[in-house]
Amino acid sequence: AYLRMKKRTRAVLLAMPAGPDRDAVAGCLNEDGYGRVLYADTLTGLLLHVDRPGVHLILVDDGVAELKGLALASLLHNRLEDTMPPVILAETSVDAELVLGARETGVAQILVKPYDLDRDFLRMLEEHLGIA
Repeated sequence: AYLRMKKRTRAVLLAMPAGPDRDAVAGCLNEDGYGRVLYADTLTGLLLHVDRPGVHLILVDDGVAELKGLALASLLHNRLEDTMPPVILAETSVDAELVLGARETGVAQILVKPYDLDRDFLRMLEEHLGIA
């Protein structure tokens, strides 16, 4: 019960295009008890969300219309600096350049796509939110 209460107070921002993939992730998070699942599929929408307090984690899966993947993570890092929440970057392939870039931009984790919306996925989010 305590964990569900904590999840209700956490906001997760999904930086991904509208469609069935985003609907599936949002549905999984809502079903698991997250009270605030936010969406951004444009840079303007993303900046509106991150400029307000209260976003606790950002999942970048394909990014927004104007910026994708690591480029979007870099923009978030430069804009938010020390206040940046954990950013999880979902990518289809991982190489040394991506890992180094992710480290430089403060990405908390790289998630290899396709990923399963299972207990391990949810536990990973809880760990990055500090509620595990």
